[in-house]
Amino acid sequence: MKAMPVQAHLIASLSAARSSDGEYGLICFGREKPMPDGQKEVWVAVPRKLLPYLATSAIKALPQPGLGGTTNVPHVLSAEGAEFGVGPNREIILTVGLEKGATISFQLDKAQAKSLLDDLQDAVKDAGGKKPKASKGRKNGAALN
Repeated sequence: MKAMPVQAHLIASLSAARSSDGEYGLICFGREKPMPDGQKEVWVAVPRKLLPYLATSAIKALPQPGLGGTTNVPHVLSAEGAEFGVGPNREIILTVGLEKGATISFQLDKAQAKSLLDDLQDAVKDAGGKKPKASKGRKNGAALN
């Protein structure tokens, strides 16, 4: 496939807010260089239902390790907190708190939750060791599938 040129704006800063009616995420991109009219800010109103896709797309753009690659992760988000629960349909939910009050929730099946629990118990034991260790990736990385 022939490469196609992409026109993009180099962004120097990023901020976000919610619309007063709560229906939109307002994303402000601060351009590196002003547009011809002198403006440096580009505001985008993203419908609430598309915000999870925006977050997922941004996360996918980060460098990611492969299975068992937990000893060399190029970018790590700090968790402000984490909790597990059971949803209304008896699904297992993991919610992680991120900076600026953001949270992200994951639905896990029982096999994924069990694998995650086993790996977490191993990681807690290994955290005091001298050498970093990767996840055992039980069932071929079931916690990542």
